[in-house]
Amino acid sequence: MSDNGKPPERYGRGQHPNSRAQLKPGAGRWKPGQPSPNLRSGLYSENPGPLILNGYAKEIEAALGDVVPRGPDGEPLPQFAAALQVVALMALQIERCRNFLAGHGDTDERGRWRPENDALDKKLASYLNALDRMGATPAAYGRLGLNIAQVEDLALRRARDLEEADRDLEEESP
Repeated sequence: MSDNGKPPERYGRGQHPNSRAQLKPGAGRWKPGQPSPNLRSGLYSENPGPLILNGYAKEIEAALGDVVPRGPDGEPLPQFAAALQVVALMALQIERCRNFLAGHGDTDERGRWRPENDALDKKLASYLNALDRMGATPAAYGRLGLNIAQVEDLALRRARDLEEADRDLEEESP
């Protein structure tokens, strides 16, 4: 019972003053032409457009140089082209977030550390791991060179062993 002796008012669906159903249609929605509130930093951009993304992919491909496996037509193999696109998207996201932080600062208006800083650190770690897996970091390139040298050395030893075996067979035959 309420203070005046009457039972409490019951509100119908959407009639309570604190109900979100009281909002006007379209209230709180993002309006086209305005900056998106969720993509302010650009760190989570997913579809930047082919012109921008292909430019980043070409830059990364040029930086990788001879590490990129190519087909007979001189273009990267299709499996590698997909990896280039993913790494290019990561590079674009990192650049956009850096530009956002350069323009807005590392802290917000209340002096708190922006969450974009931590997200940028994680994205940079993922980016370096992706480059490492592709053989594009100095250590990975060295490992790649070492692996190739080991394979060449193994092939040379195998060829030498086969030649010795052939000589032994020739010496044993009458």
